[in-house]
Amino acid sequence: MRKPKQKTVALAFISLAWLIIFVGRLTGPTLLVQIEKSLNITDPQAGVALSAMWFLYGIMQFPGGALSDSFGRKKVILLSILSFALANILIGLSFNYLVMLVTFSLLGMAAGLFPSPSLTMLSELFKEKKGKALGIRSGVGSLSGLVPMVLPLLALMIGWRNIFLLWAVVSFVILYLFYIFVEETLKEPKKRAALPQLKMGLKSLAEKETSFMFIINLMISFSWIGMISWFPTYIQKAKGFGPETAGVLFSIVLLGGFLLKPILGTLSDKVNKLYLILFLITTASISLYFLTITSSFFGLVIIALVFSQTGAFYPIRTSYLMDRWYSKNAGTKLGVFRSGIILLASPISAVIGWTKSIYGFDLAIILVVGCLILAAFMLIGKLLFTK
Repeated sequence: MRKPKQKTVALAFISLAWLIIFVGRLTGPTLLVQIEKSLNITDPQAGVALSAMWFLYGIMQFPGGALSDSFGRKKVILLSILSFALANILIGLSFNYLVMLVTFSLLGMAAGLFPSPSLTMLSELFKEKKGKALGIRSGVGSLSGLVPMVLPLLALMIGWRNIFLLWAVVSFVILYLFYIFVEETLKEPKKRAALPQLKMGLKSLAEKETSFMFIINLMISFSWIGMISWFPTYIQKAKGFGPETAGVLFSIVLLGGFLLKPILGTLSDKVNKLYLILFLITTASISLYFLTITSSFFGLVIIALVFSQTGAFYPIRTSYLMDRWYSKNAGTKLGVFRSGIILLASPISAVIGWTKSIYGFDLAIILVVGCLILAAFMLIGKLLFTK
């Protein structure tokens, strides 16, 4: 039997690890109503906990990338998976809001270590075909969309706490497999002081193409992070559907990009990536606008399916940036870039929770649509006036 290529093995296990990390981060928003009732907390409090998770997820992007440049991609990926498993155990043991806030923060920190070294490893392995590899990895992550359909029922059967404990067990299995089968790609990592690395990463943000993509990315992340955090709750509290229906619709949001992400990732290796990004921004803004005025189940299915394509932006963005960065410093630069984006976008969860309590969900969504429209005009201007 022919032995699989190392890059294929790495892609497989990185994709599986990203899947369980994505699943773990989505479990909180999916079961938020049940967790609120169990811990006797409010929507604004839950919004703060979710924002804390995203904030710490963003904070750890730079350490994840910088550490991978200093010690190797594999070691940091293993540390991330181990920390993620432990964080899920602690969430399952939460008994009040303060503990929930701390453990959700730990979950965000553990998950935040993973993307920069894993994306850099795949870019190093696949080189000119990295768009396709990153699209496959992101597409596998979209399989997490199957989870919200069964989580509400599973929570009734075994309780929401045991679901987090289950993710911990799965994470330990993936940790072992990754350790055994995946090889390091950065053969001679050099230890570097954190401050010079941070300065180098921040300096890269001032580069014209990087700063432009940073702004576009931020606009898209407002919509993606905001809706990932609140979509199931919005469907239940604003549209009047039960948790099972909300889970199905949330699954469509997450699963819809399973096929399109690898296709767009492959296409991004061959055509101008900015045209693909403009298409995704346009579909996201249209779908979110209609989300505020549609209440029929069929209409919400169509909206969820269209909005699901927004997540395809991230592998295209990463490929766009990696085309411009030197490999040995790419982890640090990607880490600083991702940290900046997520840190600036993470408060959107708390903002939506606060806005909902005073003005209703719809106003917050319309403001996000406005950000997307602005990003679309910026892209159109660049495509028209840049040779």
